Amino acid sequence: NHQREHSLTPFLDSLLNESLVFDGMANGRQSIEALTSILSGLPSLMSRDYVESRYAANRLDGIGTILKRHGYSTAFFHGGNNGTMNFDASALAAGFDSYYGRNEFGNDDFYDGTWGISDMPFLQYTARKVDEMHKPFAVGVFTLSSHHPFSIPKGYTVPEGDYMSDFEKTVRYTDDSMRKFFETMSQYSWYDSTIFVITGDHVNPEHRFDNYLNGYGQYQIVTATPSPALIKAENTGIMLQHTDLGLSLLAAVGSNDTVFSFGPKVFDSLQQPCFMSYLNNIYEYSDGQYMLQSDGQNITAVFDIKADPCLTDNLYVKGEDDRWDEINSQFRLRLQQYNNRMINNKLYIK
Repeated sequence: NHQREHSLTPFLDSLLNESLVFDGMANGRQSIEALTSILSGLPSLMSRDYVESRYAANRLDGIGTILKRHGYSTAFFHGGNNGTMNFDASALAAGFDSYYGRNEFGNDDFYDGTWGISDMPFLQYTARKVDEMHKPFAVGVFTLSSHHPFSIPKGYTVPEGDYMSDFEKTVRYTDDSMRKFFETMSQYSWYDSTIFVITGDHVNPEHRFDNYLNGYGQYQIVTATPSPALIKAENTGIMLQHTDLGLSLLAAVGSNDTVFSFGPKVFDSLQQPCFMSYLNNIYEYSDGQYMLQSDGQNITAVFDIKADPCLTDNLYVKGEDDRWDEINSQFRLRLQQYNNRMINNKLYIK
């Protein structure tokens, strides 16, 4: 393990100190899987990404759809080439009326040559456009600079540090971009009355620590709400997956709408935290204490993620299925609902 003298994310670190922090879990391993999970409560449980599947035209009532009923204006900002990973279509499907990408930014002096507009200028553009929106508003923002080929924009000098790759340098660049983004937003009147949520779309591609090299760690991400004027800072230790975010935000702004989602809202006294994923023909389901792995029909492994986060001790023994009846039942119920509702286009509440 590499011990760092300098943090790659000093600004994010400072935000976490004043945030409500969760044990974040991505429901997928790629950027293309993240938006539908975060905005529409739908995990990625198929061999093909939802937005590229035969079901992509299914109706989804995302967080934007619900908030528009309450008078919110909605927009999604992603400085990428318009159409990249169907982000524009995913945002519109989740109820976001406007999409701002490279085309809308309109100045290719800041084009990174691959993905789109570099984070620092695009986030400044985002802050200005958000300030022009009718209040209240709901906005999604997706950064792009910390993606391959990890190019640093001209004119930016990477601060001194013990960087081990170009990827790590772009992480620092994005952290600086976020710092300036928050500095600009803090000057606007709506800043202190806005709920901010920071999360990762998936785990980074460079693993240097053993606890990220397994079926649990490869989904662990930062998830926090840096909104000190509204939400008390605390490290909750509660598992929170992407699909929980929409319902949790709706609850936070006082919405009582009936919404379909594969994730519970955080702090729900009637439901336990949970997590679902699918990769290489293996499903994973966790209740926050144990992680079950299954081929969809049979349990293949069970781990205690609190005591064994590196998943080295498989607790499952054939013939002891009844020991895991409850967690397996919860997993099978969700998988059945996912398959039936996907096939029959019932991923919403009438």
